Amino acid sequence: MDLGNFMLFAIGVLMVAYSVAWILAIVDILKHDFNSSNKIIWIVAVVFFSPFGLLAYQWIGKNQRLNVAVKKEFPNRECPRCGLPLYIEDGQCEICGQAVYGRAV
Repeated sequence: MDLGNFMLFAIGVLMVAYSVAWILAIVDILKHDFNSSNKIIWIVAVVFFSPFGLLAYQWIGKNQRLNVAVKKEFPNRECPRCGLPLYIEDGQCEICGQAVYGRAV
């Protein structure tokens, strides 16, 4: 394989790798929740400011995602001590620290 064919092959491999990373970033942004309009901002950054938007999302954007599994509200359930809605987090109320066990009613 001469140098010209090798360069074409290397560029092709890099383009495929970049395309896969770009698609995975878009899917990752769409799957996760962000505060307010950050999801739209990250999609615009990745799509229109490539490759810098892609790199910025990998380094900064992933830290801005909300952990929905931790912040899932118990439907129709309130803290017995403070009366505020309960959220799943370490088995206790986030506000007053009251230990809460069991499932949502």
